[in-house]
Amino acid sequence: MNTAVGFHSSIRSFRLFLQVQGLRPHTGDYYCREVERLARRFPEREPDSISQSQLHEYFLEQTETLSAKAVRESQLALRRFFRFLASEGEVRQDPTRDMKLMAFQVSPQPTYSETEVKKLLMVCDTKTREGLRDAAMVVVLFDTGVREGELVSMDLPDWERRKVMVSGKTGVKQFC
Repeated sequence: MNTAVGFHSSIRSFRLFLQVQGLRPHTGDYYCREVERLARRFPEREPDSISQSQLHEYFLEQTETLSAKAVRESQLALRRFFRFLASEGEVRQDPTRDMKLMAFQVSPQPTYSETEVKKLLMVCDTKTREGLRDAAMVVVLFDTGVREGELVSMDLPDWERRKVMVSGKTGVKQFC
């Protein structure tokens, strides 16, 4: 790990904290990667010596290469990190305390007509396992609106009870 000296142990402690808090491993890994990125940006600094103006500069630099949503997610990760350090007494003052989060607009998802969905289902060869799986995925997507990650986690459907189980960001879900 190529992080500043003071960041290394803080990141380890932060990772443990996130695990105890019950965050999904993917989310915890993302938050820690964001802290590591900040540490690489300020290699000579300890977490306690990062100022609010340095964070503003850091986020401004990110806007040159990242989307507003990505910058906001970085802000959320670092805010959680510094709040953790403040609660542990590792920093005198949380430099993210008065920080405003980057605003962004969500692009609306495309909608599909019933005819388009039927056409999509018609190309699924339900005589094969893959075609049956594909048809089930299409139906689950359009009937439930699950997230992509939840769809990928879908177990085989319970055909008798007409139920599908998925797990994802918000836990296990069951659809009838």
